[in-house]
Amino acid sequence: MSTDIPTPPARVLPDKLWEHFELYRRVKEAITSLPFYFKTDTVISGLIATDIFTLTQLLAPQ
Repeated sequence: MSTDIPTPPARVLPDKLWEHFELYRRVKEAITSLPFYFKTDTVISGLIATDIFTLTQLLAPQ
């Protein structure tokens, strides 16, 4: 078994001459702007990161 760390994949952007490039650009822009539209004032402190998945069961609507 190899213990070598694999190299991360290279990001390949679509060609700007692609007929759907403008759609690609706008979708990417929309996705990156989502955190600015969905904010919460809820602050959770003193929680171990792995416990967050357990906490979602309590916060999820039934």
